[in-house]
Amino acid sequence: MKKLVYSLLAVSFLFGACNTKPTNSFTVEGITGSAMNGDIIYLQKEVNKKLTSIDSTYVKENKFTFKGDASQPDLRFILHKKGTRSGVVAFFTEAGTVKVDLTSDQPTIGGTTSNTAFQLFQDSVSTLRNKMTAYIEMYKNTGSTEEQKEEAKNGFNSLQEEHSNFTTRTIKSNLSNILGAFLLESNSYIMESNEIDSLLQKIDQRFLSRPGLVKLAKRIEDTRKTQVGQMFSDIVANTPQDKMDSLSNYAGKGNYVLVDFWASWCGPCREEMPNLVNLYKKYHAKGFEVVGISLDQEKKSWVDGLKKLEMTWPQLSDLKGWECKGAQTYGVRSIPHTVLISPEGKIIKKNLRGEELEKELATLYK
Repeated sequence: MKKLVYSLLAVSFLFGACNTKPTNSFTVEGITGSAMNGDIIYLQKEVNKKLTSIDSTYVKENKFTFKGDASQPDLRFILHKKGTRSGVVAFFTEAGTVKVDLTSDQPTIGGTTSNTAFQLFQDSVSTLRNKMTAYIEMYKNTGSTEEQKEEAKNGFNSLQEEHSNFTTRTIKSNLSNILGAFLLESNSYIMESNEIDSLLQKIDQRFLSRPGLVKLAKRIEDTRKTQVGQMFSDIVANTPQDKMDSLSNYAGKGNYVLVDFWASWCGPCREEMPNLVNLYKKYHAKGFEVVGISLDQEKKSWVDGLKKLEMTWPQLSDLKGWECKGAQTYGVRSIPHTVLISPEGKIIKKNLRGEELEKELATLYK
């Protein structure tokens, strides 16, 4: 008899579930400490890279609530501001009930799939960053020995790789929800173009209209055109003398051309530059040309860097930093980054530096 009752209950539950319409709204249920009773809590979103309040409520009996549309899940923020102190916690407007806990100095979120996963991601990343900070302090410590500095450098690089791998795994395991889309938008620089392309093919289709992913898809399409074996794509920008110049004035004209993406603020770029200066002096008379594409944002820093590093080859920049059109065209996600172009204008090698570049040029000009 009990089995029959359980079966009827199960059938009732199933029919109830089938008749329930999916919700496209979210509810934020927040809890606070008693000291916050009567305080105002703001709901914010990012507009033109600034947080703007779109709703507000009071804390009553250690609780606050927000409701809103979740048909297009996105990132929102909870702000508590009192006097000179303020705290912000981010969450996703995912359908269902979002739990926000402000009872401690370390706010937490949960309740829905994306927000629970987001909290776990943030906790893990916070732990990694604390360890990375410790290595940075060890490296900068004037009392550290060379062995300790080397240990700090290796430890930091290892943790950085761990951070990248963990982020990529999190994206891959959340392609069906907003967390995967958000992390892909904000962390695409850690992945190769083919991996990004693969993730864009697998991500939930409803997120592909997000401006960040539309821009990313366009970048990947542009990058396909600048792979090894393809003809070079032109870059047009200003020279240090404020005159327009283009890569096409040098590439495809019968000489090997190295396109060097760099910036005056980039330490590894500055370390590599003496080697490139020597190679330019050695092979320029034989036809070797270099065209620098700077990711600087300030002209003075750019020009000062050119003088200090003795870079005498053609230089271009739109002074837009990582938004540099040339860098986006060639899918540059870290610098220094180089592209070697054949005399006919075909891309033949990428990311040649140091000894590898020296060997390549010795072979080309033997």
